Amino acid sequence: MNQKIHIIRLLIIAGLLMGLSQTASAGLELSQKSETFVFVPGTLQDLRTISFAGHDWIVKECDFQVGPGPNFFSGSEDDVWVDDEGLHLTISKQNDKWYCTEVFLDTALGYGNYVFQTNKRVDIIDPMMVLGLFTWDIEAVEQHNREMTIEFARWGNPDENTNAQNVVQPCSECPGCGDNCTRFRVNLTDNNSDLTHYMIWRSGIVEFSTYHGKYIDSVPPASALVHRWTYAGENVPEPGNEIIHFNFWLYGGNAPLSGLGDEVVITDFTWKEPDWKDKWIGPDSDGGTSVTTTELQDTIHHWLEDISIDGNMVSTADLQEIITIWLVG
Repeated sequence: MNQKIHIIRLLIIAGLLMGLSQTASAGLELSQKSETFVFVPGTLQDLRTISFAGHDWIVKECDFQVGPGPNFFSGSEDDVWVDDEGLHLTISKQNDKWYCTEVFLDTALGYGNYVFQTNKRVDIIDPMMVLGLFTWDIEAVEQHNREMTIEFARWGNPDENTNAQNVVQPCSECPGCGDNCTRFRVNLTDNNSDLTHYMIWRSGIVEFSTYHGKYIDSVPPASALVHRWTYAGENVPEPGNEIIHFNFWLYGGNAPLSGLGDEVVITDFTWKEPDWKDKWIGPDSDGGTSVTTTELQDTIHHWLEDISIDGNMVSTADLQEIITIWLVG
């Protein structure tokens, strides 16, 4: 069976089961505090797809409550659309129901460098609203659905000072799940609301970072850094059928405290295979996380043997990056 169709069918079946039960199992460990199942009535041909950032995305739609939340999800062109600004996700009230929005990729990508750009004031979305950028594998229960998340949320608490988090599952609530998550604060202005988010995922390690500004095709300056977090624990997943989701939803299915809807924009998304420099770090001689003199010498030796690697010339910045990889991994 085609992997794309297989994933879609699993999502439909899971969404139907979720819709019948109406609520999630209390034992589920989810950073979004719910699952990201989808049910679309009718046939596979009924699934709406949109093109954004060089990829095809499937639009979630359900007129009964499903996770996350649970919530109602709209697939209408008035609620989810793409224009020159980017991919628009909305939360809106229609016929006395609050509708949320979600899209997901039609294929798994695996290890690599994921870059997301967002716009609008995600720092001041309603306390009941959640914006999620994350991976999800419906089949991988043993690996906590391979979920790794960049999220903007205050989980219903208007007095919460932090408004964003990075999570590697399992984590039922952040903070409170040890080394598997980090909370932080983002401050934006109406004239400076662009953010670039990185998720660098390779074997045994994932690094998240968020920067002010747009940096899809350039290296962000250190001064633009908002937050960086590296996780190299036992829960870093291996690749499987994880797919990227973007969603904008209401915590607990509750109405916004303001009584008003809102809109966010994903302005760009890219994925690249693991960077060529990741392949050129010297062997770990002792299994430790600290760099030994021997390991550093061996790393430099690799650089000196191959001044040009895949057409890339070695620079001081390259060597600094390799040393950083050693220090965090």
